[in-house]
Amino acid sequence: KGGANELTVNSLSGGISNGRDGWAFNSLTVETPRSRFILDGQVDRRVSPTVLDLDVNAERFAFQEWAGVLSGLKNIAVEGRFHTTLKGPLAGLDTTLDLDGSGGGVRGSLVLDTTVPGWRGVGGLDIRRLDLARWLNRPDRPSDITGRVDFNLDLRLGRMPTGRYTFDGSHAGFMTYEADDLKARGDLTLTEVRIAEATATAYGSNVTINSGAIGLSTPYPFTFLGRARGVDLRQVPPTVPVPHVESELSFAYDVTGRFVEPFITGRAQFDTSEFLGAALGAGATGSIDTFVRPFHYDGEGEITNVDLHRFGADLGVQWLQEPRYAGTVSGRFHVDGSGSDLATMTLTGGGRIHQADLFGGGLIDADVSIELAAGTLRGTYDGRLHRMNPRLALDDPRFEASLTGRGRARIEVRELLLRSPLLADYVIEGELALTSSTVRTVTIDTGDLSATLTDGTLDVKRMTVNGPAVELESIGTVEFDGTRSSRLSYVVRRADLSMVRDLLGRDVGGELATTGELTGTTARLRVAGNGTLTRLDAMGVKALATTAEYDATVPTDAPRDSTATLSGRASFVEGFRQQIQQIDGTVEYDRGRASLDLEVAQREGLTAHVTAMLMLHPEDRQVDVTALTMAFRRGVWQLASSAGAHLSWTDGSVTVRALTFTDANAGQTISVDGTWSAIGGGALEVTGRGIFLDTFAPEGQQPVRYGGMADFDATLSGTRQLPIVTGEIMITDGRIRRLSYQKLAGQVELTDGILALDLRLDQAPGVWLTAIGTLPLGVFDTTLPDRPMNVALRSSEVGLGLIEGVTDVVRDVSGQLRVDVRAVGSSRDPHFDGTVDITEAAFLVAASGARYKNGRAAMGISPDRITVESLHIEDRDGNPLDVKGSLGTHELRVGDLEIDATGKEFEVLRNELGRIDVDVQLQLRGQFESPRVTGRVTVSGGGLAVDTILDRALFQPYSTEPAAIPAAGDIDAIAALNPWDRLGLGIELHVPNTLRMIGDNVQVTSGTPLGFGNINLRVFGDLYLYKDPAQPLYVNGSLDQVTGTYTFQGRRFDLDPVSSINFNGDLNPDLFVTVTRVISGVETRVTIAGPLSQPELRLASIPPLEASDILSLIVFNTSTNDLSALQQEQLAVRAGTLAAGFLAAPLMTALERTLGLSTLEIEPGADSRGGNTRVTIGDELAPGLVARFSRQFGQDEYDEATIEYYLSNILRIRATFSDASELVRSPFRRVERAGIDLLIFFSF
Repeated sequence: KGGANELTVNSLSGGISNGRDGWAFNSLTVETPRSRFILDGQVDRRVSPTVLDLDVNAERFAFQEWAGVLSGLKNIAVEGRFHTTLKGPLAGLDTTLDLDGSGGGVRGSLVLDTTVPGWRGVGGLDIRRLDLARWLNRPDRPSDITGRVDFNLDLRLGRMPTGRYTFDGSHAGFMTYEADDLKARGDLTLTEVRIAEATATAYGSNVTINSGAIGLSTPYPFTFLGRARGVDLRQVPPTVPVPHVESELSFAYDVTGRFVEPFITGRAQFDTSEFLGAALGAGATGSIDTFVRPFHYDGEGEITNVDLHRFGADLGVQWLQEPRYAGTVSGRFHVDGSGSDLATMTLTGGGRIHQADLFGGGLIDADVSIELAAGTLRGTYDGRLHRMNPRLALDDPRFEASLTGRGRARIEVRELLLRSPLLADYVIEGELALTSSTVRTVTIDTGDLSATLTDGTLDVKRMTVNGPAVELESIGTVEFDGTRSSRLSYVVRRADLSMVRDLLGRDVGGELATTGELTGTTARLRVAGNGTLTRLDAMGVKALATTAEYDATVPTDAPRDSTATLSGRASFVEGFRQQIQQIDGTVEYDRGRASLDLEVAQREGLTAHVTAMLMLHPEDRQVDVTALTMAFRRGVWQLASSAGAHLSWTDGSVTVRALTFTDANAGQTISVDGTWSAIGGGALEVTGRGIFLDTFAPEGQQPVRYGGMADFDATLSGTRQLPIVTGEIMITDGRIRRLSYQKLAGQVELTDGILALDLRLDQAPGVWLTAIGTLPLGVFDTTLPDRPMNVALRSSEVGLGLIEGVTDVVRDVSGQLRVDVRAVGSSRDPHFDGTVDITEAAFLVAASGARYKNGRAAMGISPDRITVESLHIEDRDGNPLDVKGSLGTHELRVGDLEIDATGKEFEVLRNELGRIDVDVQLQLRGQFESPRVTGRVTVSGGGLAVDTILDRALFQPYSTEPAAIPAAGDIDAIAALNPWDRLGLGIELHVPNTLRMIGDNVQVTSGTPLGFGNINLRVFGDLYLYKDPAQPLYVNGSLDQVTGTYTFQGRRFDLDPVSSINFNGDLNPDLFVTVTRVISGVETRVTIAGPLSQPELRLASIPPLEASDILSLIVFNTSTNDLSALQQEQLAVRAGTLAAGFLAAPLMTALERTLGLSTLEIEPGADSRGGNTRVTIGDELAPGLVARFSRQFGQDEYDEATIEYYLSNILRIRATFSDASELVRSPFRRVERAGIDLLIFFSF
């Protein structure tokens, strides 16, 4: 045992000798604390150089333990076992080695040259899991290498060898880098491992190195140039500064870096690759430099199917993980950036998006750019949109839409990478042209928007929208910061209200047009403007046209605290089976309190004024009526209690509590209380006490049509489909027009569409009428099912004055009626049985003025026929008309008619139109719906006021006052039958010498101050009147003898007996009326010929004279040559007025020629009755000097004189003198009596 140079030998045994032949070892065993080996063999010094033949077998061996013997072993921190043989000279020592230890395993053979310092070795070794950290004594540089290495190296024991090498191994790992199937060749230098060529499989890819080097001293730099295929970055060592995410990359690379304090600088050009599921196109390039701080990168290429959510999650980009960015992007892009810290990183890029499925839609063929700096994102976009939803892009439900079109935008989002952005962090400038889009539920065919969003302000420079349901324009600003006020004006030319169906949760119809302005903050929006609603249909209410002005302020977080004012007019309103002609008024709402001030007109003359104060509780579905006043016709109704009334509702019911109306004197009350349910189970009670029917009569109606005092009780129950109404009514001291009655009382019940009646009318003691039984509603509404009926109508003798309660066709009705009729069968096929008797009837027909008396009738009613046993009536002179016959009945229809009427000198007309008595023999046949009257009528006496008849027929064919729409209760029951339209005629009208026709200043044409003149005629002839139902009346025949006198222009003429009036089918007969008179020995003839609506005036004489001379004879009793200047002027005026009413052009020409005038003009006035006709005469006094004189006739008569001088072809001077200023007064216009004008005439 001994030790030297830090080596302790525990045991040394065996044989060792040194002789002449050299050293010999025989099982020389050396054992130290960490090693034990056996040496056999010899060192032969007999030859030169010395030859070794040694065998060393170490069962354990620690290389560093023997560093004192061989200093090169001090850095080999390997312990293990080995077996080696050394044969040959020291310069060519054949060596075999089999080593297995903590530094891995080595097996192979080599030739050593131990004569050089550090030795030299050539050979090949199979190595297994070689750990260079042990062999180099660098624990921080571990390796795991398995394979075969062939080398020619200067071993430089204890230091890094140098020389050439090749390697072919299954695995090679160094530090955190690993590769499989590594094949490499190169050489080792004192400072680096050079790679001339290498292939390997690493990180799921095939890697080829065309050249490279790895430094052998810290920081161990490296450089590689090669190609990789199928790189999965998840398998790249964590120390490599690349994103360790799923990928399959193929690229050519040129990279440098280092292993200590690692960095990487390189550039790659990609083949088709995949990164986080996105496809990277061939030819894409990229570079990275992690040496600089912050690291820098860039890239450019085609990439498709980029899943932004996945990129955000796998790359740790938080804002990309927000739900709004769900989608994929494809396109060609370039990027240049540095750093990864969200606060300091920078990035610029851009490119072209081919397709991006984002924000619920797509971005297509768009040029884009992006910039990130200081956490702020900036970008631009110019391309197409397809169904993009800005609600997702801005994360704001107020922008819900689906947009398709083309857009251009610049976007900035401040500090997007540092925090969740607010709306105020967005800066957006854009223009958008839309097609086939929707905004909320509104469809847009085309749209145009130019707007900016900055600091929470949306500035709309231009917005137009056109679609099937809307057409609008808008401009202004909308503020979203909650403090500034918006100002957005809008014009909605058309908006279909069905768009708000989803917002309201129910169907709404109609069209809106409005102009207004949106102002206020987002917390308190104000909308003001005016608009028109047409064809409104909402919640059971319809309105044809509604115009209104509105002003509403809405707190967005508390809509119940809104305030609003709406004033306007709704026309032709229909709701709850009621027709309302017009509603005018104002509705105000203030934080749950509503006030109404409405003027309601059901029709002309039937109006109501309603004022109310309501407290709304929509969350409780309740309304408190605090005040309510309604002025209707002659009464004013108001709430009876200061506590008000209460209304509440559910989805299927309405409850009314304490709703009681009284009049001003509290003598009349109407109360409503209870619950009505659409599904049944409720009861709504309506009561009335002391109700004066006169109160409901129209203003000015004298006498009042209905009167009396009513008490009633009614209960509404059942369901919406099958309502049940029960009630009692009593009217006392009643009247219908001038007919009074004592009482109407009874019970009414409506159940399952059947009306049960038990009513009695007492007109006077012993005078009564009862109606008892059941009556189906199908009698009034034919769309309802057929139901049985059984009702009896009986009476004592009742006054016929009741008829005046349902018609104005007859007046002053008297007489007695007795009824005993029962109706049975069904609503579609009732049958009647009983009798109707009328006695002592008298009445006045309003339209004709004819009064009749002594009427009596007896009618028998059987299930299928009404028999008129007798009907007799007399005119005021006692002349009778008798009617007999029968009417067939079936299914509520009067069938076959067989009625005959005869009369003698019976009066049919007595009023301002004249008086006519006739003899009649008429037959009424056919069906009741379209009867036909045939027979003969002879005019037995009378006269017609022709001037009045023509005035009404030609100049007043219709009323100039608006016709009122009658209420259901005011419809004239007789006039409503419209018998003339359904009537057929075939009547011969014989006119003997019994009819006189008279008239003063008869007019046939509008706009003429003079007409036919005065007539007093008798006519003879026969006419035939023919008419089919719903067709016009045709008249044929002639009044071929006309006698009498005719006054024309103040002269009395005699009618030529050959005159006639001929009818050719229509009501515009042809006239041929000639009158004669001898004046100053000249026989003058005036003929009126042609159709009645446009007759022609002809003047003739014997001997023949000019028309002007004939007119001069008629007017002045002399010829035109003997007239004074004033008379000539009067003659011209008279001729002009005639010409304005008749076709008398020859007369005008003759007057111009006879009087020597160059101008004779007639200007009819606008008055259809002939007023304000203007006559102008004029002549050229000298070359270029023209004088004119005008006179206007009618209500505003005046004279005017004009002198005009032609200065040149384009210049004229005109002087005008008029007395119109004395006659015409206007508060807004000044009329001068005289003036001079300079006129310029030109044409182009």
